[in-house]
Amino acid sequence: MSLALFASIVIEAMLDSATRFSFRYLIDEAIVPRDASMLVLILVLLGGATVLFSAAGIFGDYLWAKLGALVVNDLRGDLYRHVQGLSLDFFGKRSSGDVLNCFLADAEVVENCLVTVVPYALTGVSSLLFTTFFMASIQPWMALFSLVGFAVCFLLPKLVIDRASKASLATRRQSGQLSSTIQEGLQGQSVIKVFSLEQEAWRHFRDETKTLIKLSIRSNFLSYIVQRIPIVSFFILSLVILGASSYLAFQGYLTIGEIVSFQVLVLGLNAAIANLTWLAPTMIEATASLERLNEIFREKPSVIEAPDAIRLPPFSDQIRFDAVSFAYPHRQNQERQSALHGVSLSFRRGEFSVLVGPSGSGKTSILQLLLRLYDPAQGKVLFDGIDLRSASVDSLRAQIGFVSQDVLLFNMSLRDNIRMGKLDATDEEIMEALRRAEIADFVTALPDGLDTMMGERGGRFSGGERQRLVLARALVRRPAILILDEATSALDVEKETELLTTLRHLAETRELTIIAVTHRLRLAALADKVVVLRNGEIESMGNHDDLAKIQGTYAELCQQSTLG
Repeated sequence: MSLALFASIVIEAMLDSATRFSFRYLIDEAIVPRDASMLVLILVLLGGATVLFSAAGIFGDYLWAKLGALVVNDLRGDLYRHVQGLSLDFFGKRSSGDVLNCFLADAEVVENCLVTVVPYALTGVSSLLFTTFFMASIQPWMALFSLVGFAVCFLLPKLVIDRASKASLATRRQSGQLSSTIQEGLQGQSVIKVFSLEQEAWRHFRDETKTLIKLSIRSNFLSYIVQRIPIVSFFILSLVILGASSYLAFQGYLTIGEIVSFQVLVLGLNAAIANLTWLAPTMIEATASLERLNEIFREKPSVIEAPDAIRLPPFSDQIRFDAVSFAYPHRQNQERQSALHGVSLSFRRGEFSVLVGPSGSGKTSILQLLLRLYDPAQGKVLFDGIDLRSASVDSLRAQIGFVSQDVLLFNMSLRDNIRMGKLDATDEEIMEALRRAEIADFVTALPDGLDTMMGERGGRFSGGERQRLVLARALVRRPAILILDEATSALDVEKETELLTTLRHLAETRELTIIAVTHRLRLAALADKVVVLRNGEIESMGNHDDLAKIQGTYAELCQQSTLG
């Protein structure tokens, strides 16, 4: 494809310059001497050149369109793979709307630049070479003067282009912020309506758009200045060249055909470069978009798998936290107080453990370290005695089922949603997972059964139904360890009791090791071990009955709950 593109550009530029140069012969060899046969010959040649010029141009346009689509598709693919490989702290410091804007708007700007600016630029360079050759064949010194003049005119926008690029980058960033605001507004409609926040949401949206308008005005104005400077400069240069060539014609150094041909060549080169200046805003915007994309590509994962990482064997003994301290890396320095301080505890195989404590006490941090979404700042997390940092991430997570409070279901069939936990799961395995999650009867009663479409984010089902379906998705892979992060929060008391009894039975038969975070102490009452956390440290540990009798955080939580 590259050779064909190069050929189309060279042919197009050569024929364009040759057509302009032909005015020398058209006037001096045909019109002035009134040579009809020469006139016909030149016109026939020009007609053939026009056909070839058009064919090369159309072929080149197709190739550029194809190349642009392929390059941007690869760019988006590389970006998606890179983002997937980043650690969780990246998503804590970059909003999803901003990242989405990079995938869509910024990549589209790059594609637009690739299929418009780059072809014009390469054609312009080729035209410059051929035009210089033809101009030099007419009058070498005038050709040299013209080249110097064009170089000066083309470099003048550099005085403004840096400021224009910075303004465009600020605009692209604000556009990403606006995308985040819109996304939050659309996803949070239930909260907005319940709390009558429509006016507040509108005010926030309006403030973001006002900021974007101010930045856009400055960015567009500077881009237009970049565009305007060479146009005015080229116009002045063309007048100077016209005057100089006319003087040489008066002195007998140039014929009428040569002066017309020279001026047409100058105007052609002027037009080629003018096209580039008209595309200056696109170039500046593409530069800003590329910088935003590079900002993401420059991000490195904080959780890095060792080159010699070993595969973890099937879980058989315990997971142990050995003097673990941890702080979230994406938080600002003043907010980076440790989430965990020297925590040491273990989770044995077949044990049902529950983590409780006030908000911000470090419960979720323990789960995230166990899943190796982060690495500890100090200490070790040991899986059957193996440091997780020396093990492959896939071999760890393949043994874990995870259910979070934030329910995520995809707009596909119920069967395919459950199968996300195990891509090759059979219908029998899916139904077994649904039974273990206490929702099999509900699914079989649906008219379409497993073929029922979920709707966006599972919107066709209630909160409790969605949460149980997500639990089934975790159970279908037959994990050795099940992690629940407030996973029963949307269930009513009866269904929660049924589900917890099922999970408790699985733990007793040593089929499943359960580690749960909860604020609902009904779950803690069924656990083998309750770990009470406060300010990133373990305050106490034991079973529900013993801890409820001891004055402390757990007793306070019991008093605040229906159990107390």
